[in-house]
Amino acid sequence: MNPCLCTQQGGDPQSPFMTCETADCPPPTGRCCRVTGECEVTTEADCSGPCDTYHGDGTDCNPLLQCFIQAPAPCCLPDGSCMVMNPCLCTEQGGESQSPFMTCETADCPPPTGACCRVTGICEITIQADCSGPCDVYQGDGSDCPPLLQCAIEAPTPCCLPDGSCVVMNPCLCRQQGGVSQSPFASCATVDCPQLTTLELAGNPLVAYPHFEFVRAFNFNRAVYLTIDPTLYPTVVGRTCDVYVVAARTEAEWDNDASLIDVRMSGPQTITFDGATIQGNEVLIINAGEFTGDAGTDIGVGYDVVIDCDQNGRLTGADFIDGRGDEAGLYIVHDLTQLGPLTTTFVDYTVACIDAPGHGAQRTWYPVEIATMGQLPLVVISHGNGQRHTWYDYLQEH
Repeated sequence: MNPCLCTQQGGDPQSPFMTCETADCPPPTGRCCRVTGECEVTTEADCSGPCDTYHGDGTDCNPLLQCFIQAPAPCCLPDGSCMVMNPCLCTEQGGESQSPFMTCETADCPPPTGACCRVTGICEITIQADCSGPCDVYQGDGSDCPPLLQCAIEAPTPCCLPDGSCVVMNPCLCRQQGGVSQSPFASCATVDCPQLTTLELAGNPLVAYPHFEFVRAFNFNRAVYLTIDPTLYPTVVGRTCDVYVVAARTEAEWDNDASLIDVRMSGPQTITFDGATIQGNEVLIINAGEFTGDAGTDIGVGYDVVIDCDQNGRLTGADFIDGRGDEAGLYIVHDLTQLGPLTTTFVDYTVACIDAPGHGAQRTWYPVEIATMGQLPLVVISHGNGQRHTWYDYLQEH
C-alpha cells in the first residue's frame, strides 16, 4: 500500500524492493497478565503460560488497569494432598480449589482414586483402601478402567489345598488359601495333591534314647531345637527345605493367610534333612535369650514352626507344621520368678465350719484393678499339716 496510508494505520513501511513474502513483519503485541499479577507487553505466543491472559493485539500495560489475580486458596490435588495456591494453577494441576476462607487443615480433600481389578475380572474406579481384597490389584492413582470394564484374569486351574483336597479355582485365590496351583491342562481327577503334615517339631535333644523330647514350653533363656524322624516321615529324607519360626496363628488365621514370615533376625534357615536318625536331623532354631517371652499378663509368647519343603514361602500341602491350631507349636516363657505387670494385694479371712482348729485361715491374692478386669480364674493352693498358708505368698503374689 501507499507508505503514507501504512503509517496512518500504525504500520511500518518496508523497502519498495521487497515483497510481503520477503518482508519480516514482527507479530503484534499486547497486554499479557501473568498469574503472579505482573503485566507485560508481548506477543500472544509468549503469553501462553499456565493461567496467563492475553488482552488483545495493541493493548498496553496501563498503570490504571492492574492485572486481576485470584487470592490463594487450599487446593485438593489428585493425589489427595492439599496445598495453598492460586486457584487457576490448582485447576491446571488437576486439583479442585477450595474456599479461600478455608485452610488445608479444614479442607476435606478426598483420597485419590484409580482402577481396581477384582479377582472376578470386574474393574471399578475406587480408592486404594477399597481395593485390598484377596487378589485385588490397584492400577495406580488416576488410572482408568479398560473398555467394557473388564480386567485380564488368570484362568481357573486345579488347586491342591493344604488338607490334600483339590478344587478348581482362580490361581491367586488358590495361593491365598495356602494351595498350590496346578497346570490348567490338568484336572482334579488326575492331580495327586499332597496333604499338609501336622506334627511336633520343637523340643530338646537328649543324650540317650529316645534322643529327643518334644515339648511346647521353653524358658526364655533356653535354646530351642527342631527335628523330624526320618522313619516316621520318609518323604522328608534328602529334601532341602526352609525352616520358619512364625508368630502363632489359629487354624482360621492360617486358612486366611498362608504366607510365611520368619520372626527371627536371621530369617528362615535352609536345611537339608539327610540324617538317617531322629538325632541326625536336629537343628538349632532359636538361640537362648533370642526372644524375651514378654507376653504382658500371659505366661509366654506363642510361635508356630514350619518346614517349607516346596520353598515357596507359603504353607502348602507339601509342608510340615508344628502348630496351626488354637495352641501354638511352642511358647517362649518369661522369667516366672519375677513379678508380673499387675499390682497385687491380698485379703485374710477365716472359713467357718472347719473342725480342725487353726485350719480355717485363708489368704487370697488378687490384682488391685480386679473390678475392671471381668471374669478371672481362681487358683487354689492347698498345703499339708504343719504348714502355714502365709508361706505361699511368693507364689500368689505373682
